Amino acid sequence: TTEICSCCAGLGRIVTAETVAFNAMRALGREARAAVPGGMVVTACDDVIDVLEEDVSRAFSELSASLGRLVQLRRDPDMDEDAFEISVDG
Repeated sequence: TTEICSCCAGLGRIVTAETVAFNAMRALGREARAAVPGGMVVTACDDVIDVLEEDVSRAFSELSASLGRLVQLRRDPDMDEDAFEISVDG
């Protein structure tokens, strides 16, 4: 889904924080299968982390458990709203 961009007065569109959160969860699953063992860190802007901690917290917890890894969430207020990073912390 998309929403009107408050930065450009509606001339452009951006993906919602929910969409970015779901994209991050899918990427986390791919990365976990390919990465070396250890904990993982998802870094994203505040809105995306809020979605992962609140709106989809159960699904995120179930994903983390199924991966058999500790997954930490890290806020980066300087990160673009449509971006996230996944790294191995180990």
